[in-house]
Amino acid sequence: MACYESVVNKLQEMEPLSNNCAGRMNLTVEPAVDQLEAAEKKKKLEEAEKKKNRKEIPERVKKIFAMWNANAGFLPMYDRDIPDSCSTEVFQRLLGFAQLSIDVFNQRQPIKYSVVDLVKASQLSVDGHLVDLRFTAKSADYEDEDEDEQGAKNFKANIYYGVRPTEVTAVTMLST
Repeated sequence: MACYESVVNKLQEMEPLSNNCAGRMNLTVEPAVDQLEAAEKKKKLEEAEKKKNRKEIPERVKKIFAMWNANAGFLPMYDRDIPDSCSTEVFQRLLGFAQLSIDVFNQRQPIKYSVVDLVKASQLSVDGHLVDLRFTAKSADYEDEDEDEQGAKNFKANIYYGVRPTEVTAVTMLST
């Protein structure tokens, strides 16, 4: 207790700081606080600017992601409802797959079909590539050539290509 009283007595004997010293202390402290606040404001403004400048995901990319999720792991390759969803080289390869698929289908059926349009394509990579292909085809003896889509049937095919030779693993006509 004696120690405590001696400390209190010494503090009471000390002279208070002059206004001049207190003013200098505030001047040295305030700019540091101001600098921190300014740095925080600048950082917040930069983050807001980044959010503002961040580009929106294009609608076609959102559709591709939705298609990918819906296809249980199959990666979208083409969708006729999404313009520019694939390159012309990929589109030509897919047309070739559709033609190969319809040729296999035609070997089993008395009515011969020809490919009209690609609808969708997605692929799964497994020791090569498995392509799930949707396309339309019409009967080869269909008379009205002006209306390509009219009279066309929907088909689904699975094509394997990659390590082994390319083969159509399944092709079926879908019910409309």
